[in-house]
Order: sequence, then structure tokens, then C-alpha cells
Amino acid sequence: MTLVKSFDIHITLKFFKELSEEKAALVHESLKTFHFSPFEACLGKVDFFPHVVFVTIEPEARFHLLHKLLQEHLCKAGFEKELDFSCHATLARIKKRIIFSEWIRTIDVPQVSFLVSEFFFIQSTLTHEGPIYKEIYRISSELT
Repeated sequence: MTLVKSFDIHITLKFFKELSEEKAALVHESLKTFHFSPFEACLGKVDFFPHVVFVTIEPEARFHLLHKLLQEHLCKAGFEKELDFSCHATLARIKKRIIFSEWIRTIDVPQVSFLVSEFFFIQSTLTHEGPIYKEIYRISSELT
């Protein structure tokens, strides 16, 4: 199991598998006109997928709305909609499939809240030492 470095923990609102420079420029241009209102969020509970341990983020409905608005905005620029969205922050990745027992869902998560006032268009480069993230564009909320 590999823990995610604390400064690399994030929520993925939209994942682009691979983008050409031309498509990345189109996303960047499209995001210049995207607007959203800031909102308070907090950590939820610990859970897992077969290869990932994560913490949920609340209020999930606000993130789903933000995801939906972002998808609609990017669709106007010619990008396809994602079918699924799971509001979570990855804490660890597991190379071999492990079946966790239900006890992992009983881990106490500190009550940490934060203001969601911006998000980033980030390039991710996978390496043997882990991903390297590079900020391409920052999208600030209407009130920041």
C-alpha cells in the first residue's frame, strides 16, 4: 500500500485520460468563462475501492452539482460527459487487490472543514516514484 503525499491529496472533478496540447488549450480557454459560488465542505468517512483507500467529502450534493455544471460547460466545447463521479480524496493506493473488512469504515475521521473557493486544471505525469502534478490553470469562485 502506498500512501498519497499530503500535498498531493485532491478531489478529481473531471478526468481527461490524455489530452493533446490543442485539446488542453481548448479546456483552458473554456474554463476562463466557468463560474461557481464558493461553499463550505468537510471530510466525511473512510471507505475503499478494490485498489484505493479514500475519504469521502461532504456535502456530496454540492460537489455533484459543481461536477455537473463543469461537465455541461465542457460539453459546449466538445468534450464528452463522464458517466460516473465519486466525491472522494484518495489516501492510499494498493497495487494488489485487497479485500478490506468493514472495520475500515469505522475509522474516526477528524472534523475538518474547508472553503471550496477555487479548483485547478492540472497535468498529471505518472512516474515510478508517484504522480507529478503541474498546475495549468486556476479557476476561482465568483466571490474570491
